[in-house]
Order: sequence, then structure tokens, then C-alpha cells
Amino acid sequence: MALVEGRDFVYCPKTTYIGSAGVGEGCLVGTRRRLLMVPLRVDTAVWNRSITTTTWQLGDEPIGAALARMLSASDLSVEALDSTLEALAEKVKATGLGKLDEAKRVRVRSGWFSRGIYYSAKAKGPGWTGYPLKGKPLAQAWLDFYRDLPNFVS
Repeated sequence: MALVEGRDFVYCPKTTYIGSAGVGEGCLVGTRRRLLMVPLRVDTAVWNRSITTTTWQLGDEPIGAALARMLSASDLSVEALDSTLEALAEKVKATGLGKLDEAKRVRVRSGWFSRGIYYSAKAKGPGWTGYPLKGKPLAQAWLDFYRDLPNFVS
């Protein structure tokens, strides 16, 4: 049976990527155990003179399209999706993998000034890692998805 977005996983097809490759465009995929930030396109300036654009692919397909196709597969299970996210994090070095089941705190903000998902390995204090979510409806859907986690904080 096919996975259902909002029940089995959440997906943000376009957001701001901030990671080891630089700053650009990315996408987020999350389950209740794993969160993966994937770069789609990053522009890098060298000495303010030249700009290099890097895009990522899986095989012959842009990585964003490959992820969307994978998420719509009828034979994909949540466990297989978690494993795939971990494998992608190992294969594509510029990704960011969050292990939400190992995090002490998980938070989703859906307010006017701050929309994103954040997690921390610490029980209190600073040390959050996070990714932006674009748009109030999307942020609210992510909040609804993660609200029941035992390590969720408001």
C-alpha cells in the first residue's frame, strides 16, 4: 500500500538549503524517525567574480524529481523510506540527516517570523539544528505530523 503524505511522511519540495555545499535551493523529507535535507541547486561565488551552479542528480534524473517519484511508489513502506533516507545521506555528502528518534527535543515552528523544523541532541539550552519551511499551510502540516512525538516540545 502506498504511503500517505501527512500520515506516514512529510515533504517540502522547495525550501532554502543551507549546508556544507553552500546556500541555495533544497527539499526536505521527514518521517517520525528521520529528517533529510537534500540540496537541489546551490550557487557558489568565488572571490565575487565567478558563480558556479551545482545541481544534484540520482542517475539521470534530478534528485528532487527522483525523491518525488520514490515517495509516490505504491510498494514503499515507512521502514524502507527511513532506510532510503539514510542511504541517500551517505551517498550524497551535501545532505543533512536528522535522527529524530535519537534527538532529545524536536520543535516545529509555524509562526509569522519563524517557520521550520528544529531538533536538538541536548535536553535543554542552545544547540538546535533546523531547516526552514516555506509557507504557513506547509509549516502547519509539519507541526500536525510531529506534534505527537514523545520528544516534541512547543
